[in-house]
Amino acid sequence: MKLKLSILRTLLTIALCAFVYAHAATRYVSHSGSNTFPYTTWETAANTIEAANLATLPGDTMFVDTGSYQLTQTIVLPSKITLRGKGMDSTTILGSTAIVDMFKPGDSTYVEDIYFRGNNWFRGFTKYLGVSLFTWTITRCKFTNFLSAPIYSAWTERVDVSHCWFGGWGDPGAIAVTDRGDCTITNCTFYSPGVVRPICSFSGNSTGHEVFDSNVVVGGGFIGINGLGGGAELKYNLFCGKSYMSEAVYGGVAMEVAFNSFYMDIPWNFSYADVLTISSLALGRAYIYNNIFAGMNPRVIFYFDIPDSADIRINYNCFYSNYPMTRPHIGHTNGTGIIDSVYGNVYADPMFVDPDNGDLRLQKGSPCIDAGAPWILDVDGTRSDIGAFGGPGGSVYIYQDLPPKASASMTAWRDRDRVILSWERNSESDFLHYILFRTTEPGALLDSEHVLTYLDRLGRPIGNDNHKEPLGFDDDGKQLDQEQYIPMYAVKDLRRVYYVDWYPIDTLTSYYTLVAVDSSGLVSSVSSVSSASTAAVAAGLAPAQNSGDREGRPYGADVTPQDGVTYELEPNYPNPFNATTALVYHLPSIGAQPAPVHIEIFNIFGQRVKTLVDTRQSPGRHTVYWDGTNEEGQPLSSGVYFCRLEVSGIEFVKSGKMILMK
Repeated sequence: MKLKLSILRTLLTIALCAFVYAHAATRYVSHSGSNTFPYTTWETAANTIEAANLATLPGDTMFVDTGSYQLTQTIVLPSKITLRGKGMDSTTILGSTAIVDMFKPGDSTYVEDIYFRGNNWFRGFTKYLGVSLFTWTITRCKFTNFLSAPIYSAWTERVDVSHCWFGGWGDPGAIAVTDRGDCTITNCTFYSPGVVRPICSFSGNSTGHEVFDSNVVVGGGFIGINGLGGGAELKYNLFCGKSYMSEAVYGGVAMEVAFNSFYMDIPWNFSYADVLTISSLALGRAYIYNNIFAGMNPRVIFYFDIPDSADIRINYNCFYSNYPMTRPHIGHTNGTGIIDSVYGNVYADPMFVDPDNGDLRLQKGSPCIDAGAPWILDVDGTRSDIGAFGGPGGSVYIYQDLPPKASASMTAWRDRDRVILSWERNSESDFLHYILFRTTEPGALLDSEHVLTYLDRLGRPIGNDNHKEPLGFDDDGKQLDQEQYIPMYAVKDLRRVYYVDWYPIDTLTSYYTLVAVDSSGLVSSVSSVSSASTAAVAAGLAPAQNSGDREGRPYGADVTPQDGVTYELEPNYPNPFNATTALVYHLPSIGAQPAPVHIEIFNIFGQRVKTLVDTRQSPGRHTVYWDGTNEEGQPLSSGVYFCRLEVSGIEFVKSGKMILMK
């Protein structure tokens, strides 16, 4: 009889649940409603989230209209609730400094199409310890301006987050699933450019399974993905931008890291910030394949000992550092153990389309094309590419055949009867050679008549080079100059190319222009620099070296005197002076106009005390006055001062002594 009663109770419970779901209602929230209970139409909609929630029963839907809705208290949602808006660009729910958590959801909560703005308060959706296991689904939502985690769970069975956008949060990350619980995060964007901020945290979650798939992470850092737990899958993600101070991914017990593209351009002085750090005494399995680790210090390291029973495979990845590596790309830190399999990895520039702007697709000629695991095919049926766009979860796209990068940081300095040129070496796999031009006038036509030489990737002449005495090379490709005309500390920098023009043209100034050419015949934009002769320096007519920026664009126009017209700075008048003095200067019609002009005052210690001119000016005669004050308008003490005229980033003239007398 007891058994029959138990069965009867179960049937009644099922019937009751079926009745509730069959009669589940939609509660509306709108500023245009009449606020009439129970809020079951748009016309009778509640005007606050709090009012609608009081009428909401398990299984109901709360539908929020277009507009912004301010919370005044934490909303405790019943179980099996759907919270829906009209789109993350249309429906906004605002937090308040009067509350810590915006929502405490019940079991089987489903949230979509809403913008949650924390207003610099703490959390959006929160679940603490001591509450029964729940599942959540959050999709197509936006989260900004939180001081802690917008989505935080300390004891959850499952959390699914997809197609969401995160743009402002604090510790322990945008999504935190700690202690236990599975978590799947897909097709989300975590936007934190240049800010030290963790992305997700699973710290302490030793039993959950985490999936981080097809997401875009911009910036972040200080352990981006932290505490990977019982099992983790990181696939098809883009990690782009600057990640300061620490790792992009940190874990775990068991993990599969595949088809990700990391471009972590962290500052060079953070030499111990690795891309992937694996730290676990209980590590059982780590399969790391088809990833691109590029940027500064792209290392995969193991912190603490690797257990003898662990299965570790690191295969078919691409490693590329834009700064000389001082430690191995794969290895240990404070630990020992065996990595079972390391093969098939590529150590070269992956040739991203535009990494500084987040485009991590591969260019034509990339060494990562068809270089992934050979047993995995791309969607077009070819061998898999390394990186986030390869493999069965990748995409088909046309490889752009882009010209080489312009050679950055080009410099020149004159030593005796020679000019020493240097620039950052091109790293593209399809690089063919350099063409170096030399002219006697700025802006001269770059034709075959002005070709100084053709150079290979290391700066060695191709064919006959009558302008250069050959340098020796060691086995590592380092240039060796027996007479040490090039400083040896600089030669050891493998990022740079050095070339010596032993017989520069006997003219006041020589102008050098460099282009890079690839195997398709595409030519980079130009990098340029000028070098003045001893006579030009003595005459005070020598422009300083003019190196290109990282994209090869010149910082300023190379200029030299023409037709007897020079840049001139007349002696100040009166001199000495005790109130105001006038400075007259002449700008000839040379180079791009109007030209950027800077006139600055310095004391006898070489310290700049005031900027008089900082603007663009046309050719002609100009006058500027100085009243003997500094940048703050405070009177300077009596003494000797100097003035410097700089045009287009090039220093041309320094004044004689200007004597201030009080």
